[in-house]
Amino acid sequence: MELITTLVNTFFFLNTDILPSITDDVYFSSLRVRIILPEGASYIEWVTPFPVDATQDLEVTYLDIWGRPAVNFRTEKLVRDHNQKFQVNYNFSSTSMFVEPFIVIIGIFSILGIVIVLSRVELSIYDSATKENDHAIYQLEKLFDERDDAFQIFEDAINDYVESADKETYEKAMKSADESVDEVHQRIEEASQALSKKSKVDELWGQTTVVINNIKENHKLTIDYKITKKIQNSVFATQSKKLQSKIDSAKERSETLMTSILENNS
Repeated sequence: MELITTLVNTFFFLNTDILPSITDDVYFSSLRVRIILPEGASYIEWVTPFPVDATQDLEVTYLDIWGRPAVNFRTEKLVRDHNQKFQVNYNFSSTSMFVEPFIVIIGIFSILGIVIVLSRVELSIYDSATKENDHAIYQLEKLFDERDDAFQIFEDAINDYVESADKETYEKAMKSADESVDEVHQRIEEASQALSKKSKVDELWGQTTVVINNIKENHKLTIDYKITKKIQNSVFATQSKKLQSKIDSAKERSETLMTSILENNS
């Protein structure tokens, strides 16, 4: 089959045989020819060597937006003598060829954009709550360490006082320790709002208060024994041992509560 396409500016001519190559004794009772043109083709006209039933519709294929124009010829009772050329004329802008590649590029970038957005957007309420919970746990772990640091400030204050007998420095150190403990307490309460074990956090703070109160009582006892000399060694040893036992017991209970809080909310 001979196929000739010519171009004048943006106007194309399709010139080809209406029948395939045949022998003399071949007879066609019915023939249907379908010509699919590029998407965007317009001003479509056709010329046939003999009358045919001609229709025009659209052929939608991959990446098409509106569909490709299609011309259909239908005729009957054809022999070799009917094998003549027909023409289809249409207008097609060369810029239309870039529409489909442009759609592919836009599609790829759109998919990448959606993937990037979805990877940064929290779509699960459960995941959001879990992240908030994990952040609260992380904050509490840091605050528990700060609480232990505050305990050490109390211990360092009394040790320095015994060595230097500088009451003013001791009082400043104790005030600083109290302020640190109060600040940690407030931040622990804020961090525990996201947790389901707030009662244990409250109990933990109760044990912390027990530790601090007994530390301060032990300080008074140490001052009376080593600074002011108001009590004897035997009294100091007995009472200090009892206070230290209460401190150790409260700290042990605090450690148990901290472990329970962190494990049950991790």
